[in-house]
Amino acid sequence: LGDDLGVFPFPKVGDNGKQSVHNGGWSMFVNAKGKNVDAAKEYVKWLWIDQKEYQEDWATSYGFHIPPRTSIAQSATKLKSGLPAEGVKLFNEFGHFDNIGWTQAMITALTDAFANSVRKNGDPNAALAGAEKKVNAELKKLFG
Repeated sequence: LGDDLGVFPFPKVGDNGKQSVHNGGWSMFVNAKGKNVDAAKEYVKWLWIDQKEYQEDWATSYGFHIPPRTSIAQSATKLKSGLPAEGVKLFNEFGHFDNIGWTQAMITALTDAFANSVRKNGDPNAALAGAEKKVNAELKKLFG
């Protein structure tokens, strides 16, 4: 594609909005009410703190991924020039990671509402009301 390719943040929406770059897929959470909290914490530490050398390999050898660790993003040779460098720069300026309060079940409820409204000529108000119920049920599970 040569020069006919670039990267840019999602545009802001509304007067109070902000440009945004989402870096998903790196988040891992430990359930504070789980049966094995200490083991889960130890695993997360092992994966994200202790395995630094594998994180750079994963981020730069299998497609383009911005490492979650700033130190790796700064030191990785493959991320220092061209589009990868621009992607890292934009993420540092406008980026955010996953939100623990926005689960896959919520994402599915909302995307199903959109898809059913558009593709199946469904009632958008009814679809959003159904999604709202599912999202609220998820929030209750997460936060009580």
